[in-house]
Amino acid sequence: MRQYLTEQDYEKEFYDTALPYLKERLTDSYFDSFDGKSIHYNLYRADNAKATITIFHGFTENIIKYQPMIYVFLNEGYNVAMCDQRGHGLSFRYVEDTSLTHIAYFDEYVQDMEVFVREIVLKTLNGPHVLFAHSMGGAIGALFLERNHGIFSRAVLSSPMIEPNHGRIPLAIGKLICGYFMLTGRSDRKLFISQDFSGYEDFNTSCATSRARFDYYMNMKHDHVNLWNSSPTYRWTYESLKVRSAILKKGAPEAIDCPVLLFNAELDTMVLKEAQEAFISRVPDGRMEVISGAKHEIFRSTDDVVYPYLEKVLEFYRI
Repeated sequence: MRQYLTEQDYEKEFYDTALPYLKERLTDSYFDSFDGKSIHYNLYRADNAKATITIFHGFTENIIKYQPMIYVFLNEGYNVAMCDQRGHGLSFRYVEDTSLTHIAYFDEYVQDMEVFVREIVLKTLNGPHVLFAHSMGGAIGALFLERNHGIFSRAVLSSPMIEPNHGRIPLAIGKLICGYFMLTGRSDRKLFISQDFSGYEDFNTSCATSRARFDYYMNMKHDHVNLWNSSPTYRWTYESLKVRSAILKKGAPEAIDCPVLLFNAELDTMVLKEAQEAFISRVPDGRMEVISGAKHEIFRSTDDVVYPYLEKVLEFYRI
């Protein structure tokens, strides 16, 4: 029987059952990345592990947010490796305000993960190695797979940010606005349409459909200032608007050498489905599945949606 946490008593199940199980199997540490910046990571060792899952998280996320999913993977016999991306969680930050998410270049994320995977994961945890990447992590994952071959035998990209939803603002105008603020020395300022973390987020406008899963993480955020990421800077936004062209450049998706399963959330308003389709149609062994009734964070859906979704993920990893 799968060790899923149920919405009925989600927070109690997590603290009473999942968290002690996770702590018993945890290695918590840091590594120096390609530019000497300190990146925080966790390794979780499963009992009689059959493979290792590496997780690339999304924009404003962190390791703690994924602990319920890590618990599921561990119980299925998978080691799990995960970093706080730079600018998130306990990793290096360019700015002191923990509500801001800032980056110099998007490729820094990819280079961080190349160091982490090659120098920590592959040298510490047994294979085969598979990837789970969400949203911004899906963009990082796509670029990683295009450039690094023979590492992951399978990859799940869940609601990947091949292109963010820039709303009614044309892409060129968005770049122009961000470029102006960057040229005037304000690249690390909060994007004008964003807000600081106030201690409250509206569930109804969130990326989750499960109130229990939403409340669990919101309660966590209140107590940890390093989880307060909520707003992009002008530089982060500019870099995110360029990522589609990098991922879809000539010959790049075609170079991916492992099967890729891309999950699209039916109710997603954060990333563009058309860009996901453009990417996965060019991956030699790639396919897309649409998850009905899910918003952007499929893993924070209601039980009736998240359980079948996790079954599909685990079935795909079964090698």
